[in-house]
Amino acid sequence: MRLTKRFLFAILFLLISLKGLELLYGFFLLENRNIKSAYVSKEKINAEVLILGPCVPVWMISPTILDKHTGLKSFNLAQSHSDLADNFLHLHLYLKNNLPPKYLLLYISPESFDIRYNEFNTYRFASFLGDTVVNDIIKKQDPEYYKWSGFPFMAYAYYSNKINFNVLQGVKHFASGKNKAYFEDGFEPPFEIWKSDSQAFTESYPKNQNFIWSSNREGYLNKIIQICKTFNIKLILFESPIYSQSAKFQPNRSVFINRIKEISNYNKIEYLNFDTMLISNDKDNFKTTINLNKKASEEFTETFGKYLKKHAF
Repeated sequence: MRLTKRFLFAILFLLISLKGLELLYGFFLLENRNIKSAYVSKEKINAEVLILGPCVPVWMISPTILDKHTGLKSFNLAQSHSDLADNFLHLHLYLKNNLPPKYLLLYISPESFDIRYNEFNTYRFASFLGDTVVNDIIKKQDPEYYKWSGFPFMAYAYYSNKINFNVLQGVKHFASGKNKAYFEDGFEPPFEIWKSDSQAFTESYPKNQNFIWSSNREGYLNKIIQICKTFNIKLILFESPIYSQSAKFQPNRSVFINRIKEISNYNKIEYLNFDTMLISNDKDNFKTTINLNKKASEEFTETFGKYLKKHAF
């Protein structure tokens, strides 16, 4: 009997300890201002222009340059390796704590609709479990994680290798009273040393790389379109320059571009494609087939800002 009580007490102590650790992880992750979901949930950004998408815009669209031409305040909410479901949840969390922007610039390319490119990063939303929208998306995108997340601390232990450093950084930010992100406007400029990487070019698109359309990805684009309609946000889809020679290894690229145009036309959304810019022809302007280096990204953002001011805003 005594042994049984000790065993039950040990189990109870373990569960309480794990629950306490779970609360601490959640608290310090929200204190980490370098996590965009935490930053926009804790601080008032209230940008007039919001930029959304995967690594391409996060490394290429500078709000400082964009604002100079548009006269509007912008914030770069893009996240590396993020798919459209990931983008949708970041937009949802932003709108819970901030005024709706006037414009949303969403990066869209054929890769956006192919599950081999980018992904849903469940660990980014662990601190927001309990939000019905977050729960619903996680349950659909990562059902195995969702199944275990109800156990004490498993919401953080499941992807601990991607979370632990962020928790420690959150402790540091809390202790120092920091309330600003390292990249305050969300833009993470490419390194000066970035030069074209032949291996990256080869691996990105093997010869005759056909894209495969995902109805799941299309569904999340439709969710973003719907949320923009609900909040009266003007949505603008765009694709930045790609290395022109890479297009010949993508036989059905034009089919995907046309399908994006069809979706845009049906929803009365503007779709801007900058593939024909002169910088597309020089391989030295690119780190990969779609990521521009610092100098070229600044040139693109200048062109993008001028176009938006003249034709879209």
